[in-house]
Amino acid sequence: MSKKGKLFLMVPAAMVLVAAAMITGCAQSSTGPPGLSITREIPENETDSAVWGKYYPSQYSSYLKNKEESKTEYGGSVRESKLDEFPYLRQLFAGMGFGEDYNEERGHTYSLIDIREINAKRKPGGTCMTCKSTEVPGLIKKLGVKYYSMPFDEVSKLVKHPIGCLDCHDPKTMALRVTRPAFIEAMRRRGKDVTQASRQELRQYVCAQCHNEYYFHKQSKEVDHPWDNGFEPEDAEKYYNDKKFTDWIHPKSGAEMLKVQHPEWEHNYGGTHYTAGVTCSDCHMPYIREGASKVSSHWWTSPLKTMDQSCGVCHREGNDWLKSRVLNTQKRTQELLDTAGNDIVVAINAIEKAGKSPDVDRKRLADARNLHRRAQFYWDWVSAENSTGFHNPQGAMHSLGKAIDLARQAQVAASQAAANLR
Repeated sequence: MSKKGKLFLMVPAAMVLVAAAMITGCAQSSTGPPGLSITREIPENETDSAVWGKYYPSQYSSYLKNKEESKTEYGGSVRESKLDEFPYLRQLFAGMGFGEDYNEERGHTYSLIDIREINAKRKPGGTCMTCKSTEVPGLIKKLGVKYYSMPFDEVSKLVKHPIGCLDCHDPKTMALRVTRPAFIEAMRRRGKDVTQASRQELRQYVCAQCHNEYYFHKQSKEVDHPWDNGFEPEDAEKYYNDKKFTDWIHPKSGAEMLKVQHPEWEHNYGGTHYTAGVTCSDCHMPYIREGASKVSSHWWTSPLKTMDQSCGVCHREGNDWLKSRVLNTQKRTQELLDTAGNDIVVAINAIEKAGKSPDVDRKRLADARNLHRRAQFYWDWVSAENSTGFHNPQGAMHSLGKAIDLARQAQVAASQAAANLR
């Protein structure tokens, strides 16, 4: 046979070998292409991630790294008091649980431990457990809306496993899926059926279903999200105002306040990485090599700890340069957070003083209180979000600029109210 003929036969054979290698490699990963046949089926309602780990040891070994406690310059997973680090928080959150107990978040494996130990004022009911345990979707399916209004201690007795595999994966196919009904419903109201989402979209949604801004309905205690108008803080503010929603009354200023809850999804939505098509998983669950296999890391941590895999895939400037850029963004954000926070404290004290004035202008005092509510909402939109501005630096600067401006408007309004100046 001629050399040309031999070459003609070798090409298809080589293609078959490459395809086989690709299939073998993908079969070791739960992040393989859609339609991949998984033969190692997990029991349908298995909530213990250790059982999944027997079939997917590579993913599980990285999941166990979430038990490690470590710090970055602006955050980490060490349970330290934010109230001690930023004393002005006690003034901002006076009259509610966060003013008495507010700690740095730890890894997902600590979700049950930490929620059980926090101040009781922060736990209005079992609904607080919604994103803390793999058993929750099953409880909601079994109990219906009754689940949300159950006492916290009663729900706590029904769960024993923290955030894990079943929260994001179909146990039969390992396909990504959303399991929190509130996220599904809120997105439906926006015209998006997440059950029909692409795999690329799901690499956002599986994180977004819990890393978001939410609130509890006053009567039913059901979880909901303020996205009907959009994902910007202005959209959420309008949503809450239209519903006349209030989380608590500030005891010093008398303002009807809102407490923001970690809006990573919303904050990231308008950021550079999101608009470039980068997903949460790309940065926080980068692909890692184990021999011939490629698997997603399940160590949900800061990309600063996995820069080669998280950042180096797209960026070629080197880790030192990239880290300096991240820290510079976070440093500037933290400086403005502290400025805004302290300005709001000044406003609170001014409003309290004005309220004690015998001839106070009540209308102007009401204006000052509303300005306090607004200033703290925009400050908290950045403060409660767990990237110290990095997910969306421009958005963070915009929100904090508004917070500072509104806080100073509140100070002026309080002074005018006290002096009865119209």
